[in-house]
Amino acid sequence: MCLQKLLAKQELQMTLLKQAVGIYIHHGIHDLIFNIVGTYEASQDASFNKITRSLQELQQNDLGVKPEFSINLSRAKRELSQLNQQTSPLLKVLCLRRVLLTATQTPRHTMNIEAVSADDLLSVVLYLLIKTEIPNW
Repeated sequence: MCLQKLLAKQELQMTLLKQAVGIYIHHGIHDLIFNIVGTYEASQDASFNKITRSLQELQQNDLGVKPEFSINLSRAKRELSQLNQQTSPLLKVLCLRRVLLTATQTPRHTMNIEAVSADDLLSVVLYLLIKTEIPNW
C-alpha cells in the first residue's frame, strides 16, 4: 500500500514536471515561432479582422446570446484579449477555458459550463470573437 502511494505521488510529480518543462520550452521559443507564423498568416489574419470589423454593429440578440450571459461578456472579452500574451498551448487553452467559464457564469453562480447548451455556447463564442479585437489569431 505504501509503495502504491509513493509511485502515485512520483507519477504526479513527473506529470507536473513534464508540464513545467513544456511550458518553459514553449515560452522560450514563442516569440520566434509567433513572429514566423504571424508573418506567414498575416493575409489570413487581415482578412479575418476585416470581416470582424464589418460585423461590429451586430448586437448580442442578433447572434442569439441569451440575456443571462450578457452580464459577464465584458469580463469574458477582457479574458479573451489576454490570449496572445499566453506563450504555450496549455496556457492558451487555460485562457480559453477562463473565457468560457467567465462568459457562462450566472450572477448566482448557479450555471456551470456543463449545463450550457452547444447553441448557447456557440452564440457567446461568436459574439466574443467578433467584439474582441485580437490582431493575430
